[in-house]
Amino acid sequence: MKPRITFLISIALIVFAACQKMVDWKIDPVTKEVLGDTTLNHTEPSGVLTRMVAITGSENITTIFTYDSLKHLVGERRSGTVNGTWTEVKKIYTRDTLNRIVKVTTIKNIVGAIDTLISNVYYDENNPNFIYSACSRKEQGQVMRDSSIYVYDGNGHVGMIKTFQKPLYSYNDPVLKTRSEFAYANNNLVSSKNYRDSSGTMVLAESTQFSYDNRVSPLKLYNEAFLTGRPEAASVNNLTKFEFIDAVSAINNTSVSTSFFYGGSGKPLSGTATAANGAVSQVTYFYQ
Repeated sequence: MKPRITFLISIALIVFAACQKMVDWKIDPVTKEVLGDTTLNHTEPSGVLTRMVAITGSENITTIFTYDSLKHLVGERRSGTVNGTWTEVKKIYTRDTLNRIVKVTTIKNIVGAIDTLISNVYYDENNPNFIYSACSRKEQGQVMRDSSIYVYDGNGHVGMIKTFQKPLYSYNDPVLKTRSEFAYANNNLVSSKNYRDSSGTMVLAESTQFSYDNRVSPLKLYNEAFLTGRPEAASVNNLTKFEFIDAVSAINNTSVSTSFFYGGSGKPLSGTATAANGAVSQVTYFYQ
């Protein structure tokens, strides 16, 4: 899968490589709500999401979330096997005295090869909205500096992200490489369009449509979702379907639908994610 659509893997719970036996879901004849197997009702969710386990066939991914004393997200660790390869990704969110994320540290460990990326986040005085972020990374042996500028819509949501790039030790002006545009409805992210540079012109590369239930999301990060790499977590409800369209190559088009089993508080206890290619993943949520 192309790097520019990697974020979709997190939306689909990073488990679409293989298939497993379909769970025997039950449907309420009146509400049409997915009820599922009651043996999965392990803990009635009342607190924050602490762990998420996704199983696809013989492969599994476990994500552990950590919080500070005020229940602000300060870290997550995702580990398990993907396509037969063991991987581990840690993210550390450093916050200032105003509880704003000012640094994101990403540590990737894939079969012993460790890579660390640090992104610094900047604000305008005491404003809670971040205005840009910057990080340095290697690309084809050259150190590049990426800078992202965040533009907000009239309702305070992140409506656009512009990412510029330049060699770290170059005096040339940064070049606009990508532009992402986001639309919302009922405080949920409902669509995104991603453009990339093509010989100095921004052209549409891909678009995504998102659908939701009317229940409580276990991980509501609002605008901070864009700093964590989980844009769908900017929404207040649970993502039930996304449809991805590659404007360049239709072979990459895909969709994923998710059905949830909810607890009494409205948060999901478990669910299944079914990809367009038939891959099915069982997901279980654990709360504090």
